[in-house]
Amino acid sequence: MLAHHLYRGRRAAFVENDELRVTVLEEGGHIAEMLDKRSGINPLWTPPWTSIEPSAYVQATHVVYGSGVDATLLAGIMGHNLCVDISADRLMRKRRPG
Repeated sequence: MLAHHLYRGRRAAFVENDELRVTVLEEGGHIAEMLDKRSGINPLWTPPWTSIEPSAYVQATHVVYGSGVDATLLAGIMGHNLCVDISADRLMRKRRPG
């Protein structure tokens, strides 16, 4: 059964059984937690700063995340994150014929 809750202040959904809980953030789709209930260990990375919903990011207000192109990502990053070069779209346009 899929349940909704807040995980470290972020909207999330989780599935769990007696041994494991997997939590996915609603915004960004990050797998934030894969908690082994017996040990209490979540092997996924948790940022040392407060994470916010990506849709809540405002550059002028959230200066703690920086002002570069990666600021929105840094504001909302947590757990498992698929790493794709920010400039991938530009590279793909260069490779297209014409």
